[in-house]
Amino acid sequence: MKMRWLISIVGLGVAACGPSGSSNGGMQTDVCASYATNYCNRLAACSTYRLSGLYGDVSACIERWKPICAARLQAPGTGLTTAQYGDCAAAYTTASCADLLLAGWKPAACVAVGTLPAGAACGDNAQCSTGYCRTAYSQVCGICTALSPSGGTCTRSDDCEVGLGCVSPGTCVAPSPRGASCQTVPCDPRLVCINLTCADPLPLDAACDPQDFGICNLETGLSCDSTTMRCAAETAVPVGGVCSTGIGGSVGFCTASSGCSTGGLCAAPSADGAACDRATSSSPCGYPAKCIASVCTVPDPSICH
Repeated sequence: MKMRWLISIVGLGVAACGPSGSSNGGMQTDVCASYATNYCNRLAACSTYRLSGLYGDVSACIERWKPICAARLQAPGTGLTTAQYGDCAAAYTTASCADLLLAGWKPAACVAVGTLPAGAACGDNAQCSTGYCRTAYSQVCGICTALSPSGGTCTRSDDCEVGLGCVSPGTCVAPSPRGASCQTVPCDPRLVCINLTCADPLPLDAACDPQDFGICNLETGLSCDSTTMRCAAETAVPVGGVCSTGIGGSVGFCTASSGCSTGGLCAAPSADGAACDRATSSSPCGYPAKCIASVCTVPDPSICH
């Protein structure tokens, strides 16, 4: 399966559904409900930290993905059929956590080639004859293009061929494996860089340096406590609660895509269609919406022309 690197956005892909009509609309609704349920339940089993941080709980996750899937049923040129999308939904029940938690990973059953030619506007990989829709961080629409080989250009790891990642200044390279140096080339995304060597994330109560962000196992909700200098469980802070500032040993994270405001409270994300500000990171959008032209916009391939 395709590797995603640290440069990749922390995001989990949704495959577009196949062409719809009045005769199979009910089936597509059921398939999308199945997809959302299977994906969200598997995410909860693999990382309660990520589930809580992005959605709050399983129910909210399911309700978030059902309409997004439904909006993609009419994706122009999609190569996915409703039947295949059902197989895609089922595949999430047995997905390994190592794969599921890689940004952009999809089960093989969710991958398809569409009919849109290279250079065409797109919003989902399954629309493209090239098999990939290249989209910038700040956009929900992109263009159909081929994946970049080793040494090719990229803006994120999704742009690179299978097994490669994107590093500064925008080049696709192979990642460093466990035990290798990470001084110039980042580690495999499942690993962290500790003392310039790729290693597994640190477990609960392991000694750590608070300035080395991410060396504790984030997926299990751990971070380095600046008072004890050990990996400790973070506290899930709901909207309106007091959030961590990283000062004085406070450890916590805002849930449901909320952000820690200057007042020290978890502020609710802006609703879909509401105003947002990418420059200041204030008024964050509810994942997976992006702040496009100062408006929270949910990815929808049907709007890409």
